[in-house]
Amino acid sequence: LIVDIIWVASAELSVYIFHNENFSKPFFTTYFKTAMFSVYLIGFLFIKRWQVQVFSVCTNPKATKKLLKEVKRFSQGDRGTHGINTSENVSCTSTPIDGHITPPTFENMTEDDSSELSGEIPVRKVCFNNVREVRSLAHKHSEAQVLARMSQSSINELRNILEVLHGKLSLIETIKLSLMFVFLWILATLMYQEALAKESAAVTNILSSTSGLFTLILASIFPSSSSDRFTLSKLVSVLINFGGVFVICWFDPNRPPTTINFGEVYSLLGALFYACYIVLIKKKVGDSEKLDIPLFFGFVGLFGAIIFVPVFVVLHFTNLEPFELPSRKNTWSFLVLNAFIGTVLSELLWLWGCFLTSSLMATLSLGLIIPLSITYDFLVNGVKFSLPFLLGSIPILLSFIALTVLTHYSDWDPVKDLVCFCCCCFHRKEENKPLLDNKNISNDGRCLKD
Repeated sequence: LIVDIIWVASAELSVYIFHNENFSKPFFTTYFKTAMFSVYLIGFLFIKRWQVQVFSVCTNPKATKKLLKEVKRFSQGDRGTHGINTSENVSCTSTPIDGHITPPTFENMTEDDSSELSGEIPVRKVCFNNVREVRSLAHKHSEAQVLARMSQSSINELRNILEVLHGKLSLIETIKLSLMFVFLWILATLMYQEALAKESAAVTNILSSTSGLFTLILASIFPSSSSDRFTLSKLVSVLINFGGVFVICWFDPNRPPTTINFGEVYSLLGALFYACYIVLIKKKVGDSEKLDIPLFFGFVGLFGAIIFVPVFVVLHFTNLEPFELPSRKNTWSFLVLNAFIGTVLSELLWLWGCFLTSSLMATLSLGLIIPLSITYDFLVNGVKFSLPFLLGSIPILLSFIALTVLTHYSDWDPVKDLVCFCCCCFHRKEENKPLLDNKNISNDGRCLKD
């Protein structure tokens, strides 16, 4: 519900920027919103688990698991010799311990520089060998050396961080995931902004809410949980929803005859790209505990800000969207507010909710945008909707409610049960029907000839 309210407010603010502020730049708005995601990367300055991930990447990708094993041992109070049985008597001679101490090396002893400069040779009362033996702990146990010098509280804190990181995607995996999905995110957001530039927020949000139906279809092809299972009841809900969308698009009074309303087309394309984005990321990641969502969005913003700079040049010279910065401070304020609240915060909450439930449930929750958008445009903007528009929005909303119930009760398929019941009744009726007509049978059971 919080995300729905934020998205309705963000859509209305975008429409205000496009029309009232005379800054109809859908791609610039999309780029600005995406680039704002990079503010999450500031977390590298104070989030310790992100810093540990950077250290792990710079040293050894397997260092996290190894360090976690050492930390668990030290946090349990075992600060003795690493893997050495201290109860046994160890000889004072230099016997190498396999796997723990490196083989001995010998280096020549030198006099102190000060003695050499002054020319004074100290008088030795005991004769020592000029060669010394050097041994050190093996490199593979270097973590134990560091942990042995740490306090118990620091070890416990480090253990908590490593246990969280152990179940999450590594930094490299998160970067690859962000690079993979930044294109779908840009396309979905751009289509939505293009629709807002050409249609009202209510129409755009209603048509964009069909992403739940695309999500249902795609989740059936790429299921990530049991709630994504395809059923006949969900199919009927999909058909009802598309019926409402058809009524809204076909009987739109603002649409000239025999022309295509690109605002409606952009809304449906944005819904499709958004469904692809959410279904595939849920399929790719799976468990919600694996993905560090702020870190993911931070790199989405970084890659989006770098990769899509050449698009400005193409749009400018093709005159599709001439590059121009906002000339008014109010426009900048609205853009920043819309980016932080309507994108940076809302997308974090929405993707988090998606992983806590399912991709279909999170997308279906956007159905509440329909009554909110209609109510806002009617009360605030004074928009008068036609009767076909209102009639078309009713089946869309009802289908979302039905799909929400069916997603919650994933094993329940009432349409299938109804079809099976009708088939059984018809089958029983056929079984009860006599093979021969009673009129053609005599009293003694013999068949009568015509």
